[in-house]
Amino acid sequence: MWLLILIKVYMTSSQKSECPNGNNFVNLGSTCYWFSSDVAAEKRSWPDARKRCQELGTHISMKVDLAEIGYSYLSDQLLLYTIGDKGDWVWLGASDAESENVWKWVTSGRSLSLRDSLWWDTQPNSEGENSGNCLVGFNPTPTRINIRTYIGDWQCEKQLAFVCQIF
Repeated sequence: MWLLILIKVYMTSSQKSECPNGNNFVNLGSTCYWFSSDVAAEKRSWPDARKRCQELGTHISMKVDLAEIGYSYLSDQLLLYTIGDKGDWVWLGASDAESENVWKWVTSGRSLSLRDSLWWDTQPNSEGENSGNCLVGFNPTPTRINIRTYIGDWQCEKQLAFVCQIF
């Protein structure tokens, strides 16, 4: 419980001027994010979500794309907490479309390890009905007190909420 209070206090007290005002960007740690679920529950396919993020960047004259994990421990934890708290399945900015099971963040080109502790149980999977080439962040038990967010691969054409990040 104390951790949740500390996170909420930090999130409200550490708003920095680097996030553009009036565009629904939220500062989590030292990184600015835009949650489509905060704006008319907007849902898109992974390619269309990525395009929407880039359009936001053009509008504010900044580089914006689907969110990545691995830049700042604090920002990562706050992002994952927020995703879990909202309870949405959201597109994140990694894919293995170029080479199966070789996951890369699309903006930075960094690798995403298959051994990362954020992967859900049998994820990533390259077979079956729910296999895909695009990265999703989700909370498998959003109605419980546990708001842990995991990642998994999902079908890129599914309509999901998404998170954009200023780079």
